[in-house]
Amino acid sequence: MGSEVTSKHLQGVTDLTLVADIKPGLAPSLDACTYETRLALVMRTFTGLRSSSREYAVIRPFSDTVERIQEIHSFRLAVIPPKEGEGVTRRLLLSVGFDGGWEQYIRRVWRDLGPLLDVMFCNTTDYKSAWDHSFQDYVAWIRSKQLDTGFFYSATGLSVTDLQYLRQVEKLHREGHANLELAAAQLT
Repeated sequence: MGSEVTSKHLQGVTDLTLVADIKPGLAPSLDACTYETRLALVMRTFTGLRSSSREYAVIRPFSDTVERIQEIHSFRLAVIPPKEGEGVTRRLLLSVGFDGGWEQYIRRVWRDLGPLLDVMFCNTTDYKSAWDHSFQDYVAWIRSKQLDTGFFYSATGLSVTDLQYLRQVEKLHREGHANLELAAAQLT
């Protein structure tokens, strides 16, 4: 048996890449659709919601689930089509960059972000949902699907919290705040 795949780390930022097979056949629903089609619709919906909340909403009274974790730099989901002669199985790729260590991050994902990922990954074979599986089962599934990232790049070692703070200080500066130093010191 090979050694366990581990994540790459760079200046406090960690990466996780995994690939899971999408279930073949039709998903159980009122409208006939495949698991892949359902997954594509969910991803398109989440992308549209995220885009409109970030680019068009002037006021954002509530943060979304991903923002509340405050450790995620970015993540991507993509459907990988099979290569010619490989069969028909399509795969779902997840690639994420986050602050801190792997175990602590995965525990937060399982607890706080799990139901969101369940909606997408329930379309893959042998998925262990965060909703109704133990943390150990969830971790075992992730480790079984994790890929070694050959090369990992992060533009900065700043944490997500650091970036939020700097954005707030920059806004105070841009607005010409009367007592910039005091206002910046009072930011949390």
